[in-house]
Amino acid sequence: MQISKKEIDNYLAILLFVMISFGYIFSTFAPVFFSLSTTPFNIFFRGIYLALALYLILRGFDMITQNKYSWTLWFLLMFLILYSARMFYDVFFQGLVFKKSIVNLYLFAYGGNFIPFLAIAIYARRIDTHKLLVASWVMLFFSAFLSFVLLFKIFGGLSPELFMHRMTLETDKGSNSINPITISLYGSTLALLSFYFLLFKNTFPKLLLVFSFTIGFSLLLMGASRGPQVTFFVCLFYVLGTYIFRKRKSMRSKVRLFSLSGFVFMILAYFISLIDLDKILMFNRFANIGKGLSSDTKAREVNWQRAVDQFLSSPIIGDAYIIRPWNNMGYGTYPHNIYFETFMATGIIGALILFSVLISFTFNKVKNINQVAVYMLFLIPAISSSFSSSLFFNPNFWSALALMSGFAYIQGKSLYINE
Repeated sequence: MQISKKEIDNYLAILLFVMISFGYIFSTFAPVFFSLSTTPFNIFFRGIYLALALYLILRGFDMITQNKYSWTLWFLLMFLILYSARMFYDVFFQGLVFKKSIVNLYLFAYGGNFIPFLAIAIYARRIDTHKLLVASWVMLFFSAFLSFVLLFKIFGGLSPELFMHRMTLETDKGSNSINPITISLYGSTLALLSFYFLLFKNTFPKLLLVFSFTIGFSLLLMGASRGPQVTFFVCLFYVLGTYIFRKRKSMRSKVRLFSLSGFVFMILAYFISLIDLDKILMFNRFANIGKGLSSDTKAREVNWQRAVDQFLSSPIIGDAYIIRPWNNMGYGTYPHNIYFETFMATGIIGALILFSVLISFTFNKVKNINQVAVYMLFLIPAISSSFSSSLFFNPNFWSALALMSGFAYIQGKSLYINE
């Protein structure tokens, strides 16, 4: 059977989404395994993503001129123009550069985030969402496999100690590493997608999904990053609640599922009560917030306050796209909270533009099972970005916004009996 050019473009759009969102471990596995620097590999893959995104935009130019896109997409483009102007002014007129070179900064921001966002948004209304979800799960499962290969190489196997410290996958100290945030985020997303497929679809064998949920949750525990932790439990209850209360089932089935779920959570709560949680890093990291008990927590709180201070110094249009370095010496950083960062970089004007879109997406009505998963993929970065990541390097966030811009066009089996 011959595949049309339109179908090829749709597959390429899916490939771009999957690689941008969940391809980092795949792209950095070789350098970490062989103790090489990840920087050249990151630049290489960002160049590929940029080229693929530009190709898709050129191929989809007719859709741009013929289709009427939602106001949310236009608002997101307005925000990116405003943010780009801020970044350009800060970099070239104020000399504010993040830790990487100017070329790397722009390649990461536009090659790995903003331009792919536009390409995915153009195709969001016509790509096969089911195939996109399947491809995402496959990439996440493969990434988990690669993570465990690195884990066995570096640590020699599994041990309880891996759950007591934040796990970084690195074969020696330097730039060849996969950080705990990425490990936690990918693990959390794999577990949640597995849970979604387990409840809503028959795409994969149930036993395989249980296994993938387990290894995803294990990576979440070992990475012990706060954002993915909060995201996991919020989205877990969202998917479960959607399944119990909105899926096309009788009231008797809903009551049975609700009772069974409550029983399972009671069992989990009992076993958790038997564990010394002080030895499980995932459960005690939140105790540090507000107490400054660890260097990363204290630094995070300081950066949040500095971001607020910079916003207050220029509340209308913002002060800078990064936190200014102390005494204007060295490199700046970002506050690890995109909402503080939005106010800091673009002021009230930019915040009104971006937050109006996010609020609109949050209150979208979920009508079918494919929308359930896409909405979950939006919630994951929207929540986790309160604790980590930045506006200029947050591929999961921007690719999810691209999908949500075409949310109304996502087709799938209805959640309601009368539809």
